[in-house]
Amino acid sequence: MGLLPKMAVLVATLLIAFLGEFSVVRSDPNSNVTNVLCNGDVYANDDPFAISLAYVVAELESVTSSRQGYDCRNISPYPNAFAYGHAACNQNLTSSDCTTCLGAAKTAMFSTCDNRIGARSVLVDCTISVIRSDPNTNVMMVMCNPNVYANDDPFTNSLAYVIAELETVTPNRQGYDLRNVSPYPTSLAYGHASCNQNLAASDCTLCLVAAKTTMSSYCNNRIGARSVLTDCLIRYEQYPFDD
Repeated sequence: MGLLPKMAVLVATLLIAFLGEFSVVRSDPNSNVTNVLCNGDVYANDDPFAISLAYVVAELESVTSSRQGYDCRNISPYPNAFAYGHAACNQNLTSSDCTTCLGAAKTAMFSTCDNRIGARSVLVDCTISVIRSDPNTNVMMVMCNPNVYANDDPFTNSLAYVIAELETVTPNRQGYDLRNVSPYPTSLAYGHASCNQNLAASDCTLCLVAAKTTMSSYCNNRIGARSVLTDCLIRYEQYPFDD
């Protein structure tokens, strides 16, 4: 190979390396604030919602960067005062830059919306939002079958299938009502979920998540359970049933 071709290869290699380095620098998150919106209502410092809010925001900040598409929705596990959250990042960011951006979004949100029951912080490269329960998730009743199943019981997979489908499909059904059964004949699980028809589909989903969380906290590893909230209900059993 002559001198000129060698020099051309060298220049091309250096150019690629330079552009690669430049693209890494450009991946730093743009944390300029686009807008911050605050709910007009506030919560007291001793309100249980404060604990739920802290849980949701901490999880959004730490988990979103590991989720596919840098998008995460969550709910606090404390049924006495649910908090719901959502976070997302520009998918062109690195995982660490997504986390950095969400930290900046959180700081902007809390500095502007201290003690608000809902808030949204939108930066150029990420967003984070939290809100107190929109649907009425006050717990009316929780009932647990006294019998339990082992962790290696095939019913575990059937139950997981039924609950996941109830949670995701019910809000898309007319009348917000769904009955289902698992497709695994070795150990069938039957389920039912419904929501107040006056809710938005997204609020039906939030309510069912709250109902599921409440049911799991009281009826862990039970072969049957029912969680009834003001605006929704969810139930599962090992046998067919009518509410």
